[in-house]
Amino acid sequence: MENVQDVYRLTPVQEGILFHAISDPDSDNYLQEFVCRLAGDVDEERLRAAWKTVVQRCPALRTIFLWEEIDEPLQVVRETVALNWTSEDWRSLAAAEISQRWTQWLAADRERGFELATAPPSRMALIRQSEQQWRFVWSFHHLLLDGWSTSMVIREVLDLYR
Repeated sequence: MENVQDVYRLTPVQEGILFHAISDPDSDNYLQEFVCRLAGDVDEERLRAAWKTVVQRCPALRTIFLWEEIDEPLQVVRETVALNWTSEDWRSLAAAEISQRWTQWLAADRERGFELATAPPSRMALIRQSEQQWRFVWSFHHLLLDGWSTSMVIREVLDLYR
């Protein structure tokens, strides 16, 4: 297998999460979303570069999960991954349409889920809603990170962005 930095067994907690995730693939119980509003001038390229750096520094954010046709589930850390980043510009929409689209966008994001075995289960989206208002969404599978780790990742992204 190419592009592999390391291979690990899953922790017992990860094994439980994986079991439930593959037992009910339509469930979004383990999909985590960090959602925030940003105000003012946002430098999208700098924010994307900060995320790219953090993904490269953090092995968990480059990890896929394998379980089919092997004796025990494994997590495979990729050496490099492409940043799964989406940008949208809704500035031309009326406020009511932005609100409706935002609700639909979040529902569609949750419905997308993740392919745990093919790409790191994480994605980012930056949505511009007006000249000075943005929404940022970081969606990821709970197999990657817990709440403590999530805050550390966000802190590092913000430090790099500054």
